[in-house]
Amino acid sequence: MESKTKHPNFVVGWTGTLDELVKAIGNMSYDQVAIFTNKFATEIKRQGDADALRPSVVNPTKKRELLARNLLVAAVYLNLAKQRLSNAWKISEPFM
Repeated sequence: MESKTKHPNFVVGWTGTLDELVKAIGNMSYDQVAIFTNKFATEIKRQGDADALRPSVVNPTKKRELLARNLLVAAVYLNLAKQRLSNAWKISEPFM
């Protein structure tokens, strides 16, 4: 399966379903899920920063402000989730 868009609707290289991917990530230790979440937040922030600089397709005199703002807020929430996952790891680590 090949995608011609910059943002495909599947995970390139992953042959399972999204539900299987979520389960596989969720089954990792919380410290590793926190690391994954942090990396994902960093990537979403990078995309938001880039979109803040790109002209809008609809109005080339404006930037993609709304898209950028939503991506940047999502990155903030992902970072909050990363912190909670790190807290969960601290609680559960002695029992692992």
